[in-house]
Amino acid sequence: MQRLTLFVWPVKSNGVIKDNPELTTRIPNGRKSHSDYYGFNFKNTFRIKASFLQNKLIGGQPAPTFLQSAGVAKMREAVDLADQFLQRLEEILNLLGIRFTQMRDSEMRFGFDIDDTLINLREHAFHIYNKKLNKKVSIDHFHKLNRVEIHEPFGLTEEQGREMWQNSLEDIYYTSCTPFTNAVETLQDLDKLGHEIFYITARPKEHGERTKEWLKAQGFPVRDERFFYGMQDHEKVEIINKLELDYYFDDKPEVIHTLMNESLKVYIMDQSYNRHLNLPRILEWTDLHKIINNAKPVKTI
Repeated sequence: MQRLTLFVWPVKSNGVIKDNPELTTRIPNGRKSHSDYYGFNFKNTFRIKASFLQNKLIGGQPAPTFLQSAGVAKMREAVDLADQFLQRLEEILNLLGIRFTQMRDSEMRFGFDIDDTLINLREHAFHIYNKKLNKKVSIDHFHKLNRVEIHEPFGLTEEQGREMWQNSLEDIYYTSCTPFTNAVETLQDLDKLGHEIFYITARPKEHGERTKEWLKAQGFPVRDERFFYGMQDHEKVEIINKLELDYYFDDKPEVIHTLMNESLKVYIMDQSYNRHLNLPRILEWTDLHKIINNAKPVKTI
């Protein structure tokens, strides 16, 4: 006779996630999130698990006590029982204001900034400045910049630099800016593996929809509901938290600093102005395959 066992992971007020002794872990008191629990975020989310002895059925039940349902002879009955239980559980959790998520095997959530993370925007703009200003400033000056803004090598003041950038946005955003090597292919691979890909850009609202279509035209896997734009850099953290990302990638120190106390894994795209940060960094996008291979998969339904 086969047995369906539903394991339990209630979060107690003292910060202990209590369950099967082999799986017990601890989170800091007062924290609402934790990322070292089977490699994914625990943020106000019950990600549900169970094991079906012999047949490895995956399901689950967060509850105050350990629960077993024994004597389930057929797989179909076991699946139906788990489905009914999880459906009822979701209704209860929704009433409590707790998000209930279900995920496929090994699925993770990846968030990406766009400019100077996925595409080489500043260098593209540098060439545009040379053309518009009729100058021949060496690209070596660009690679030595210790700030995001690029106007200084052209002898422009702060105000002139802002004006130059705003007046050049059409050319900067929508002409021949190239993605970083293997960026498109790597995100396509993520998409094929079933991972969820989110884009979070501080580009102005009036450029959001055109930017989304431009990315699609370059081959990036973009779903409309997973594309966010129009916020300030310091506001990205709010969206990132709501999305409960497992990984996030950006180039700007100002953004990275807002995420230092969060539970997700943050990687910085290598740029001359962020090398003072001692963080995991992306030198080229093929590095992401190693990150995925080293990540522990999560099995849930």
